[in-house]
Amino acid sequence: MLNKLNQIGSFLIVAAIALFAFKATAQTAESITSLTISEQYEDAGKAFQTLLTSQPNNGDVYFYYGENYLHEYFSDTVYGSEAAAAKDALTLFKKGVEMDPANPLCYVGMGKVAMMLGDTAAARKDFNDAKSKFPSKQNKTSTISAEKQAITLAKMAEAYILIDKKKSIAKALPLLEKAVELDTKNPQIYLIYGDAYIENNDGSNAISQYKMAQELAPKSPAAKLRLGNLWIRAKNYTEAIGYYKEGITIDSTFAPAYLELGKLYAKASQLDKSLFYFKKYDEMSTNISAKIKYVNVLMESKKYEEALNKLNEISKSDTSRNDLNRAFAICYFETAKFDKALQASEHFFKKATTDKIKIVDYSYYGKALSKNNKDSLAIEKFKAAYKMDTLNYDILSDIAASYNKMKKYKDAAVYYELKISKPTEKSKVADYYKLGLVYYNIGKTDKSGETWKKADTTFAFITNSKPDFMNGKSYFYRGIINSNIDSASVTWQARPFYQKYVEQVGKDTLKFANDLIICYDYLASYYFLGPDKKICDARHYWEKIVALDPKNERALGLLKETQGAKCP
Repeated sequence: MLNKLNQIGSFLIVAAIALFAFKATAQTAESITSLTISEQYEDAGKAFQTLLTSQPNNGDVYFYYGENYLHEYFSDTVYGSEAAAAKDALTLFKKGVEMDPANPLCYVGMGKVAMMLGDTAAARKDFNDAKSKFPSKQNKTSTISAEKQAITLAKMAEAYILIDKKKSIAKALPLLEKAVELDTKNPQIYLIYGDAYIENNDGSNAISQYKMAQELAPKSPAAKLRLGNLWIRAKNYTEAIGYYKEGITIDSTFAPAYLELGKLYAKASQLDKSLFYFKKYDEMSTNISAKIKYVNVLMESKKYEEALNKLNEISKSDTSRNDLNRAFAICYFETAKFDKALQASEHFFKKATTDKIKIVDYSYYGKALSKNNKDSLAIEKFKAAYKMDTLNYDILSDIAASYNKMKKYKDAAVYYELKISKPTEKSKVADYYKLGLVYYNIGKTDKSGETWKKADTTFAFITNSKPDFMNGKSYFYRGIINSNIDSASVTWQARPFYQKYVEQVGKDTLKFANDLIICYDYLASYYFLGPDKKICDARHYWEKIVALDPKNERALGLLKETQGAKCP
């Protein structure tokens, strides 16, 4: 449910967004961009807005303000809206071009947004427009400094590394090489250079670039965070922890390092340490966006009750955010508060615009509707979720389950069959079991008997691949199915399946009493009426029935009828 972020993507964006300020407004911009780096997006936005009142013609401010929106989206792509982030950022980039047309950075910003939205041709044009602002034979009046040219090229490279779906590293590397020639002292360029090597699976060169950035900016924790995440990628968690803690030593208010430590200790199942760092992350994060991210972490860790407590705390100061309703819906559902989960989902969809709706929203809405016995509506939501991602095959099971609850077994079979037909490891034994039950229910009214054969084949898959699944219950159903196929008891073909189920249950007879009585009755009938005619064996099973059900008239009557049999 919650945050299924690409680890490397989340940290690569961090320092790449305005890590170091442009020289014209260095001191103020550094304080603002440090807020962005520490995931204080709202505070950063307010600070940028204030800065624009005094510097309305400075394109750099518009650029880094726009990147603040992009960074917020990339820090949580599960719950953020790409369309909304792109729109907000693009508005600022366009304004920057309008107010400071000779500044190349906002053209790069527009190119980044174009690339996010898949328009590579527009992105290429924007990047060319940016470079056209550099001093050249055609543009002799340009006053763009070498340092500004360098960061502009590096930002183009960043787009190819982090935003381009194809990860065009071959296009990024020459830009970075030229950027370093123009400015050897900008740590941000080395960070982006390191990112390029990461995407090129060259960890050694990435480390060199990140360490160069650290040397140039020893008071910035950004390179430490990147180095830590690099070691996470290499599964060297001890090294990663060391770099995260070094980052905190440099800046004890650096929230992302606490978050990464919390995630790392959660993976190691060291819950006490994990919670400590998650809570520190929450304490370091003063804005609502960061607190919602903490909620997402709690949800990802399946700490839904704690997440609900935090959501209620957030709601006391801010009820305007619709993603709170999303989180409430998930947490209420996962804590079995199904009526509240449905209310939260309904509130979310009343407020949500199309671009804000995620697969998880439709999915949990459907789940909540189903738990509130509104399965026809649930199916609509599940189908909407599946339409958004036809590779999410688990939704097919949800659709089938709702049809099954409504006793629309043929419709349920269609979706279980579709789920099983998909070439994925997610087609589990449980799917075959549920499909077998659906066939079983259809078979009760199918006079042709063909569905019984389908049901038997389906349960046979389970008895062959995982015989102990559900305590061997598939053997039990194969017994019932084969007794129906052989309704006249000509072949007694159900016998081995009932016997196998009895073996699977073992001594735990009380728990499975109802099933065992059916098994014992069939086996007793086989020995009483079948070809072997072993009366004592039949009596043995009737006695077992009476032990489980002392008032069972059929077993008591047959025991009385055969009491003269001489049995050892």
